[in-house]
Amino acid sequence: MPPDNPGPNRMRDRKGRLTPYALACGYVEVAEYGRVPYRVTIASPPFDTHAPHASVTLAFGGCFHVRLVDNATGQRVAWLVFNRLPDARRAFTRLCTRARKIAGVNHANA
Repeated sequence: MPPDNPGPNRMRDRKGRLTPYALACGYVEVAEYGRVPYRVTIASPPFDTHAPHASVTLAFGGCFHVRLVDNATGQRVAWLVFNRLPDARRAFTRLCTRARKIAGVNHANA
């Protein structure tokens, strides 16, 4: 009989991705590429910082949501929904490639 708590590997698989358990618990897998200037105006005093140029997220909310956002323009580029995690992971990988192109990043480990 397996233990109730298998240990530290419960949240991430061998590839470092979030497990189905972690996604069901509300964790969100995020990949961010590039940097763009960003002004925070709700703070007192306002200040300048940087935000990721493009970000890809994988989250679970009854089904698997994969989103790509171009933070330089504030526009959502893609929002895909899947019933199966393997399909969502494939879309996440494809959108990461697209996000690198949007951000102008040439290598995969950015």
